[in-house]
Amino acid sequence: MTDLVPLNVFAGQHWVGSLTKNASYRLVFTYAPHWLANDDAIPLTPQLPLSRQVFDGDPVETFFQNLLPEGDILDFIEKAWHISAGNTLCWWEIGMITLKIYLL
Repeated sequence: MTDLVPLNVFAGQHWVGSLTKNASYRLVFTYAPHWLANDDAIPLTPQLPLSRQVFDGDPVETFFQNLLPEGDILDFIEKAWHISAGNTLCWWEIGMITLKIYLL
């Protein structure tokens, strides 16, 4: 792992897992042990099933990129923070995003 501090992912008040990056600067997600042991736990997405597995690659990138703003808001923030277009990993590094996922 690199120097990115893991971002804790929550569903309501429950810690679901952690998001970080690997040596190739790709996003990596792991479920928290307490979430996996919870009888009410559900996966964030079918592409990231409940497992002790370390998830990386397209399913992780796609899921977390889809949580970011789009359009004019994205353009404004990228310009204001000098983030190159498409560098969504930088959003996590500068702490712009507080990630709470509301599972229905």
